[in-house]
Amino acid sequence: MSSSDFAAAQQRIAARRQAREIESRALLQARRERSQIEEKLARLPAPLASVGRAGVSVWESVRGREGTGPAFRVGQVDAELLDEELLSLLKAQVGEGLKYFGAHLQDDWADEIMLGLRAILFKLTVWDHGRFYAYPDWG
Repeated sequence: MSSSDFAAAQQRIAARRQAREIESRALLQARRERSQIEEKLARLPAPLASVGRAGVSVWESVRGREGTGPAFRVGQVDAELLDEELLSLLKAQVGEGLKYFGAHLQDDWADEIMLGLRAILFKLTVWDHGRFYAYPDWG
């Protein structure tokens, strides 16, 4: 594994971490706004306050997924590098199988082959188990 691959993987992980931090700030702001709305609803008369709180809770459940993202883990870089290594090995095996149907197939369909292999990897790791192995707390 070359150092440029490792550096690129670290940059992707840093970009994901930054996106998660921005998302957590937005979630914190949304919680502040929700608490302000709840304070305003608490000032209403009893029947209106309960209807208002019920409406807000329904809206929050419909609006989006509640929860926090996973904390940054050291193993994410290693997991991404392992994924890339596994995909390169699988691509080589698919290329060996396709050479019997024509040497040009691997070159002509390289992007589609990688898409299929990534889809298979996603199916076997995330779809079947409902979690990323780099994020064991998800699921």
